[in-house]
Amino acid sequence: MKRHRARTPQSAYIFGGMEAIIFQGLIGGILGGLLVIKGYWQQIKAYFSGKTGEDSTSQDTGQEQSGD
Repeated sequence: MKRHRARTPQSAYIFGGMEAIIFQGLIGGILGGLLVIKGYWQQIKAYFSGKTGEDSTSQDTGQEQSGD
């Protein structure tokens, strides 16, 4: 049989730098998610507006390209 140690406050101690690591991971995850959303924003808009993906992602800038 295994013996289980009683949980003491010392075994639940989180060293001081751990809070900063957790905070950085949380902020990094949020910012990374926002960058992914930014990259796919046109497709997300098209999905919710009911347009097809081709209509929204290949929008013309109003200028014709010349065939040199």
